[in-house]
Amino acid sequence: MKKKYIIRYSLEFLVIVLGVSVSFYFSELSKSRDLEVLSISIQQNLLNEVKEIEEYIQEREIAFFSDTETITALQNKNYNADSLKLLKRVTVSLFNYRGFTPPNSVYNSLVGDGNLGLIKSTELKEELSKIHNQHLYHIQSNIDDENIAKKRL
Repeated sequence: MKKKYIIRYSLEFLVIVLGVSVSFYFSELSKSRDLEVLSISIQQNLLNEVKEIEEYIQEREIAFFSDTETITALQNKNYNADSLKLLKRVTVSLFNYRGFTPPNSVYNSLVGDGNLGLIKSTELKEELSKIHNQHLYHIQSNIDDENIAKKRL
């Protein structure tokens, strides 16, 4: 009789442990799937931000070439006031500050709340860091140097 209870309770204990283990397994599987979906969503948001940065850079490039064209026209010894009036952006290119502030709210948000760690690819994280930190720093340093040179002129 004692043996019967031992077998019965051991079997019940085994069923309970197995049930809890299976439940934990499915819970972890669900969490893993949710994290994967979140990671894909984060990567898509970052891709959209990179596209916005590309558009911003194209706009800045157009403005830069327009400024260069204006400055080249001013350096030309044969220019006259009428041809200068045709250049729309004389005032902007000579006197306004040309900053460089590309969109980076998604990246900054991910860094701030720690969700950047959900991206598994270290290469992607390194490239994002280069874009948003290293390259941006160099561009802004060049702009600062140009503003100092402009003030000296």
